[in-house]
Amino acid sequence: MPALISQEKIVSVLGLFIKCPLEKPLDDCPANKFRILSFNEKYQLALNMKEEDLDVIISKHKRCLRIREKELYGKSSIN
Repeated sequence: MPALISQEKIVSVLGLFIKCPLEKPLDDCPANKFRILSFNEKYQLALNMKEEDLDVIISKHKRCLRIREKELYGKSSIN
């Protein structure tokens, strides 16, 4: 694992590869294609991703979460 990439980013993306936090992912979720992989494959993939790629997935997740939380609850838990 490159030392400059935050472990928090890797763990966050790994979690998204495992499951959508809102139970039902959208069809265009970038993590969908990785959810069929074994845990070890998901782990290795997240561990070896470029930081820019991790950032893209995290950014898309946060945007999706904000929109869907507002639709479900009328407010978002993240800024």
